[in-house]
Amino acid sequence: MTVDIAQARFLRAFAYFYMVRIWGNVPLIVSSKEGTFTDQPREDQGKVLAWVEQEMQAAANDLPFLYSLNDEQQQGNYYNETNDRWKGSLVRKTTAYAILAHVAAWQSNYPDAAAYAKFVIDNQQKGSLGLLSTANMTDPNGFFYDKNPNQLFGFGHIYNHVEGSSPVISKN
Repeated sequence: MTVDIAQARFLRAFAYFYMVRIWGNVPLIVSSKEGTFTDQPREDQGKVLAWVEQEMQAAANDLPFLYSLNDEQQQGNYYNETNDRWKGSLVRKTTAYAILAHVAAWQSNYPDAAAYAKFVIDNQQKGSLGLLSTANMTDPNGFFYDKNPNQLFGFGHIYNHVEGSSPVISKN
């Protein structure tokens, strides 16, 4: 469950990153109160972003470059599914570092932003990342169609994975 916990940690930190980008100072709630909720004061966005960076780094340590391809962080098939099921749909090590580059840039910490981005570039083969042509980026069946390993992070809502529903067509 180490990989699952890393996924959850990353997603929680990612949500806080976006909240800070939208609202600035936000309450930082990192533990449940089991049945009770009290108003929490807003924390300084710098403190929240420092926590986001720490959480994403911790998650990155436990995330694989690829799922279901015997990565040292995740052996065998993840939930008995092959890599085709997971590519472009789960947080990976390169995902965490790419978003960490954004977090560092948001903090105006450009040396760290460059270092995080360099990690992604230096490890692109481990994550099955590649350069894409303009034609691929603009083709209706290209980069933005379905999921693929070049997508660092996405919410595809794939119908075949029971993540979406078919449209209801009115007969009126």
